[in-house]
Amino acid sequence: LRIPVVFVGDGKLGGISVTLSSLEALWTRGYRIDAVVFIEGESDGDSDEYDSIQFGKGNAEALREYLTMRHQIEPNKEMYSDLLRDDDTIVCLPPLPPMPIPLDDWYRSNEGSFLRLHRLLDQKWRVK
Repeated sequence: LRIPVVFVGDGKLGGISVTLSSLEALWTRGYRIDAVVFIEGESDGDSDEYDSIQFGKGNAEALREYLTMRHQIEPNKEMYSDLLRDDDTIVCLPPLPPMPIPLDDWYRSNEGSFLRLHRLLDQKWRVK
């Protein structure tokens, strides 16, 4: 199928296992993952130290390590190298604001990430 997908991974603690399982399932079914976006999860902890931990960035790094390892084992599989080819294919965004706060400011504060992702997808999805 090679249907293009922008996958939103789980940016919370432990979310990397769900993310990897879901990506493998999509690849097995013939989908082409063009980008992965992690949105940081809100922590439930009470301490300031816990609140400062950014699991989404850790999950993004763990995904890069996993893809690198799998690409070394299976260098002919494009699915791994495609996500490693460009730094903008794996994006990590800060937590969404709590409801009912509108997303306008959140979008504006992350405009650079969205623009890089848009450019990347525009290049990949452009009809030749």
